[in-house]
Amino acid sequence: MRRPLLPQDDSSPRRQLELAEQRAVYKWTHQAFEGIASCEGIPKGEGPPVTWLARVAELILESVRNADKIERDEERIEGNRQALKELREDIEDFEKGGMHAAFEHIASFVQGEEFQHIPVKDIADYDLLFQSIKRPELADTYQSNRSFARLRLAGPNPMEMKRITALPAHFPVTPFHFEQAMAALACEGEDNTPDTLADALSEGRAFLCDYKALDGLPGGDFPRGPKYICAPLGLFVSTKGTRTLLPVAIQCAQAVGPKNPIFTPGDGLAWQMARSALQTADTNMHQAVRHLAHTHLVMEPFHVAAKRSLAPQHPIARLLEPHFQGTVYINNAANTKLMAPKGGVDAVLALPIGVSRQAAVSGVQTWNFRGSMIERDLHERGLMDRDTLPDFPYRDDGLLIWHALHDWVEAVVRTYYEGDASVVADIELQEFVATVQAPEGGRISGLGAVRTVPDLIQVLTHIIFTASTQHAAVNFPQRDQMAYMPAFPLSNFAPPPTSTQVTQEQVLEQLPAMDLAHYQATLGHLLGGVHHGALGQYRERWFGHFAGDRRLNTALDGLQSRLEQIEALITERNERRMPYTYLLPSNIPQSINI
Repeated sequence: MRRPLLPQDDSSPRRQLELAEQRAVYKWTHQAFEGIASCEGIPKGEGPPVTWLARVAELILESVRNADKIERDEERIEGNRQALKELREDIEDFEKGGMHAAFEHIASFVQGEEFQHIPVKDIADYDLLFQSIKRPELADTYQSNRSFARLRLAGPNPMEMKRITALPAHFPVTPFHFEQAMAALACEGEDNTPDTLADALSEGRAFLCDYKALDGLPGGDFPRGPKYICAPLGLFVSTKGTRTLLPVAIQCAQAVGPKNPIFTPGDGLAWQMARSALQTADTNMHQAVRHLAHTHLVMEPFHVAAKRSLAPQHPIARLLEPHFQGTVYINNAANTKLMAPKGGVDAVLALPIGVSRQAAVSGVQTWNFRGSMIERDLHERGLMDRDTLPDFPYRDDGLLIWHALHDWVEAVVRTYYEGDASVVADIELQEFVATVQAPEGGRISGLGAVRTVPDLIQVLTHIIFTASTQHAAVNFPQRDQMAYMPAFPLSNFAPPPTSTQVTQEQVLEQLPAMDLAHYQATLGHLLGGVHHGALGQYRERWFGHFAGDRRLNTALDGLQSRLEQIEALITERNERRMPYTYLLPSNIPQSINI
């Protein structure tokens, strides 16, 4: 491997030749995903490695065995055995064509005439879908209000909640609502320290989840509709005594009126339906925006820009390359198969596929690079106060990773850049920064100029963090949490409640039927089960150096030692809290490869 060099230190004509060759292969397209930037096709070398395919095959076989046991369990599951048989056969075909074939074949399960309604008679029926694959532990706790609230802090979407000091005018929660909620929660054994709505607001212990972005959007109808989705508001409070986050109120629409009452934990089955409506809104935002747009789709332009602007021997190219492995491939599969009409996303989400795609596009277009840095985002949402929110795993574990990556990136950058002048003089780096933002290039917003060493360190840390840690936080709960449909109904099949007069039959009618829940569990098991590679474990180290420069070995040793310490610290934290394992360094892949 050639020694990494900045362009100002390398006059070899071979450098420009290799850069031209990369530009010929990595071309921009703005048509594949409705106007945002991506790579044209799948360049050679962007396909998955054998070890990745082996893990996918392992998960496929697990799903086959599970589907086979469900199919044979005739006495416990009434319904269409042929539909389950079709799913099993489709899963077996996955190994033949990689993830593209996997997404295409699994979609055929819900496209064919065999896909029929298998009714749910009891919530416990959903447990029958986990025969040989592990039933998510969340199934034991999701019905508690404490568990429901904690999903805002340790679930797949810790990106929606923000601190408030006053209620929005269109969410008129009253002191009576608050008292009713706290009384009901106290009956469940929660903190009964005397508290008031005014105190919670003034002391910074009140938090809002507002899904106004979904207001007015239609529900889908594939594979069996109609589906329903609303734009709810949810109020959560950190209790005065124990500082436990608990839910206080949900309004299932943005408009105030008699058809949109405010529900509290004291409203029984109606509260269950309101919680389900909020979860459906949250998961649709998660899948289209927080997951797909804000990790997968925003990272691909950085990869293409790097290939087009940075020569192979550029030290920044070598630093970033492992964090882009597999991203073009998996994004192409998601775009052409999973996000296609009558594909997997169309089947499980409440929104029609065209609306989900547009939500993803808008999510990329409005994403602000610097504003999305974890510490800045948490600060702007008012979530950095550990006294108010002492148990916030995404924040606490995520910041540990951020600072470790920052120190590693700083060591790499300062090895090559003597000062700010060398950053400005790096024509390839400056081209990379310009290209990733250009209208004819990556179309990424909020990056701006990069002209100092500290700023370059910050920018590179954010790219690596997003491609590894942030994606791990939003992707891997799909298996351990979102595969269990009652806790995460991606669609509702009845409108949200309009009064407290609700029956158990209405609660079940709101939830997806068994066949669709099986489909959701299979997708979650596959998408959340592929852990390929681990953060800090760079392949180049096999040859005794990192990226062709032995000077970086000490820094890499430091990163790996730091990650081991973080692993031990998070493991120790998990002994004192409800476990949160998604940001254990050993569970964080280097790149977005699933």
